[in-house]
This record gives sequence, C-alpha cells and structure tokens, in this order.
Amino acid sequence: RNKSYYIYNEPYSREEYKKKIEEMELDKYSSHVKIREHIYDFWKKFPNRFVHGRMNQNITGEYVVLSKNAKECYQTAQVEDAAYSQFITLPPVKDVYDFSDWGNGAERCIETTNAGEGVYEVKYSAMCWGNVRNVEYSIFALNCTNCFGCVNTRKKEYCILNKQYTKDEYFALREKIIADLEKNPYIDKKGRVFKYGEFFPYDISPFSYNESFAAQYFPLSKEEILEKGFSYIDPTVPDYTETIALTDIPDSIKDIPEDFSKEILKCHCGKYYRVVPGELKLLKRFGLPVPRECPDCRHMFRIGLLAPPYLYDRVCDKCGAKVRTSFAPERPEIIYCESCYQKEVI
Repeated sequence: RNKSYYIYNEPYSREEYKKKIEEMELDKYSSHVKIREHIYDFWKKFPNRFVHGRMNQNITGEYVVLSKNAKECYQTAQVEDAAYSQFITLPPVKDVYDFSDWGNGAERCIETTNAGEGVYEVKYSAMCWGNVRNVEYSIFALNCTNCFGCVNTRKKEYCILNKQYTKDEYFALREKIIADLEKNPYIDKKGRVFKYGEFFPYDISPFSYNESFAAQYFPLSKEEILEKGFSYIDPTVPDYTETIALTDIPDSIKDIPEDFSKEILKCHCGKYYRVVPGELKLLKRFGLPVPRECPDCRHMFRIGLLAPPYLYDRVCDKCGAKVRTSFAPERPEIIYCESCYQKEVI
C-alpha cells in the first residue's frame, strides 16, 4: 500500500524499475505468457481475505460493500436487509429479495431485474424505473402505480394487461387472477411449476441461455443447457477465410506491419476477428503484443479473473474460524478470516 517502483514486492529505484520493465520485453506475446504464469504462482504465496468487501455488518456474499444484513449477495453496494441479490451498483437499496441489476432507491422488491430510481414494491418484473410502485409481472413500466401484467406502460395506474380499470375493478380482478394462478399454474416442459410468486418461466424468454448475461457467470455446455430446459441457439460463424495463422503472427508488436488490420485471424474457439486500426494504434503506442484471442474470449477471460458467484464453507487457514467464501475448498489460495487478515496484511 502506498508503494512506488515495486516489482513482485521488491523495491527498486526509479532507474532500476525502468530497466527491469524493459528486460521483461512486454512488447512480446511470449513474454506475457511467461509473466502471467509467474504472477499466478506469486499471488498464491499470500493470504486472501475470505470476501472482497469493506465496511459491512452481518453479510455473506462477494464484492459487497457498505452493506448490512445482506445474505448471499454478489457485486452489491450499500444494501440493507437484502438476500440473493446481485449487481446493485447504484445505491441505496433496502428490503429486497432476489433483486438483480441497478438500485438507486429501490425498496421492497422481489424477483425483479433491471429496476431502479425509487421503485417500491415491484414484484416479478423487469425494466421498471421512475418511482414505479406496486407493480407486478410487468416489463418496461415507467412511472406506473398499481399495474399487473403490463408491457410498455408509462404513467399508468390500475391497469391489467394494459387495459385501464377503476380502482375497485383493478383490485377485484387482480385477486381473481392470483387465485387462478394458484389453481392453474404454468408448468414448463421440465415439470417446473410457476404459481403466483415466481418470476416469468424460463421457456418464454426471448433469449437463449448461451446469448444471455447468465452464460458469463454460469457457463454451461449445449447439452447442459438443453437438459435444464433452457433454449440454445447455435452460433452463426461468418464465412471468412483466415489470412494468417496465430502461430505466424510476429511475437513483438514492433514487428507488426501498419496494415495488419487487414488480416483475418481465427481464434481457438473458431470465431474470426480482426485487430481494428484504433486497437492496433493503441497497442503500438503502449508497446503491447497483438491478442491471440477474439474479443469474446478475451472478455470471458477477464470475467474468469473475478471471484465467482458461488459460496462455500471453509475455515480460516490461520485461526480455523468458519467462513463463507467464494474460494472453493479445492483451490490453492490461502484464505484468512477478517480478523486474521486485518492483523497480518493491513
């Protein structure tokens, strides 16, 4: 912390530091492969806090900050009395359950995604914002109140299936619909029952699993996706011809010609890609090698560096205290509880 000119925790003068960096030959792809392996081995020598978070009280999860009474949450900030919620990046959020993505004043929401800006008591819905209140099973509701099963509504009240009702008619019909949902629930092809109180069924989603956000954090094979009853779309591969093999790309960015953007490369995943002129210019400016993977694979690699949205029961490797952590028991990292980490590392 507050260190300058350090390499692998070793201090250097400014001149020594610059010389060491030059010796690493960061302009070469082969150098990055070796350094990456060395860095991973180096990181394993030092303890990790059992959770990436700070200023929390009574929480379990990963990447949780400034939160209180948050159970099994992931990438959340300033949440209180929340459970099974994730990607809350714009606080505050309070009293939510299974709430995903956004926030900004969201309160008393359940089974809802992409909602924020003062939403209150939004249930089993998506894409709702702008002081939406008491809305259920709706999509794209803006500044609406007391709506059920609506789509693309704005500044509406007492609507069901986008049809306007009086206040008394609305609540009477809402109760009849809920009773019917309990009596005649939707059953998907895998036999899963969706009564009132469940989010929209998986098999009516307009997106296939492998093209959804879920595939980034919970990657599944085609066989696993279909077995779970989700839909799968076969990726379309454009009919391109590879103009240069990855093994034939010059190792150093210094040897890459200015017209390299014309080359068509084929990633190990089978996708074709190019290094666009702006990207090539940036790589040359910083002296970094040409990537050997397509943008999608590079993105998934970066996602893989994050702690995953899974929690396991482990013990602190120093004092033996029980912790709930995203580091799986079989992983080689050293894990410390908060107390031990504070004493030794901070």
